[in-house]
Amino acid sequence: MLAKLDEMIVNVLLKPDNATLFYLDAIQFKNEKIRRACENILYQQIDKVLKTEAASQHLVELPFQQLKEFCESDKLEITNEKQLLDLFERYLKSREKLPLLPEEDPANDWSHLTPEEKEGRTKAKDEKAAATKLAKEEEEKTAQATYDALEPMAKINADYAKKVDAIHK
Repeated sequence: MLAKLDEMIVNVLLKPDNATLFYLDAIQFKNEKIRRACENILYQQIDKVLKTEAASQHLVELPFQQLKEFCESDKLEITNEKQLLDLFERYLKSREKLPLLPEEDPANDWSHLTPEEKEGRTKAKDEKAAATKLAKEEEEKTAQATYDALEPMAKINADYAKKVDAIHK
């Protein structure tokens, strides 16, 4: 069934104006057949794709490595490299809005700190963890006291609500 769906996407649905969306999905879901078909269209029609915001918007959502490999390809038939530069500018602007990964966060880079600064940060981190743990314990005590004060029927309802919340998490 998936093979038929792949065939329908490649032979019927895939067009230059939606190739970037299918390309992004093919990369995400590791579908090589659709990915290659999208690349072929995008390599040949990149000028048309880059001229429209709607058609090119999904290219800025690509993982960096895929965008880099795509743009480095000898098959890319681009006539105006400025369009490619504009794409990278849009890509970088969209990435600036995203939160940093832990390994990218300069606050987590301790390589430039003195031993005293490292000790201070470790102490602050430990204090914060202890305060968070204490606050959580207090919250649990308050919740338990509130539960203990409930009537028997209300306790049954509260237990049921906890089970429902656990299912939805």
